[in-house]
Amino acid sequence: MDSRMKYWTTAVLLAVGAGPLAAQTAPAKSDGDFLLRINAPVTIAPADSAATVWVIAGDIDVKGTVRDQVIVMGGTARISGTVEGGVAVFNGSLELAPTARVDRDVFLYRSTMTRESGAVVGGKIDNSRGPAFGQMFALGFWLSTSLVVVAFGLLLAAVLGNGLNHGADVLTQRPGAAVVTSIVVGAGVPLLIAVSFATVIGIPLGIATLVFLIPTLGFLGLAVSGTALGRVLMGARDRLAPPDHPYRDVAVGLIVIQVVAFVPVLGGLVVLIAAAVGAGALVYRTWTGMRGSRAGTMAPIPAH
Repeated sequence: MDSRMKYWTTAVLLAVGAGPLAAQTAPAKSDGDFLLRINAPVTIAPADSAATVWVIAGDIDVKGTVRDQVIVMGGTARISGTVEGGVAVFNGSLELAPTARVDRDVFLYRSTMTRESGAVVGGKIDNSRGPAFGQMFALGFWLSTSLVVVAFGLLLAAVLGNGLNHGADVLTQRPGAAVVTSIVVGAGVPLLIAVSFATVIGIPLGIATLVFLIPTLGFLGLAVSGTALGRVLMGARDRLAPPDHPYRDVAVGLIVIQVVAFVPVLGGLVVLIAAAVGAGALVYRTWTGMRGSRAGTMAPIPAH
């Protein structure tokens, strides 16, 4: 892995994992010779050394020695000592004093560099003006969210099995019923929450509905819509019933939905509609099944 790819990989990991912490003040965290500082300055004194230093939303002053790499995101790196590895600065600035020595590459992303006479850079200097860091963070967040959504969809396919198939049957063969049910549920659940909060006894029910029922129903609905979409995209199976555990359909459908979700504004609207309509299909199928049970026979399942 070249130095540029190494720095980009590190930056993405920081954006996904530690990026949200940048707005918080935190003490330095170290693991052996690794030093991480968030929203606070760090100084490597002339007699001190460290192997690797990462600074997020803060400045670093290297007067001593860093044996591997210095990475700064949203701050200034001032170097008057020695960095035996490379230096990378994202959305910040790099200041090299006359006594500064960087043995390997310098990578600047939307950053500036001041290099005084006598400063030594042993590798190349790469100044990139690529996409904004906010866009990179959004991409990392979207990728991590998509992995979680698809993973939970596969888990639901393993646990619920034909439950997703039955909801997908309603969506593909009785879409009107799914839409009407989603409208009824969408109007009824907020009304239930309002009525619950009107009484002291009902407050726990309102909180449970708001915190647990709505997110659970929404994700189940998204999985149902993903199953239906995946079934359509993978080709109609007129003679063969869908498998008891629709792993392929739910994975393909959710991946497509997540790709659309990356589109600003439109993506969020599509995800909301998919979750609502899928939840409506699931509620409709559950309701018709309960009616069939009370009548002594199960309501007929739409033909696959």
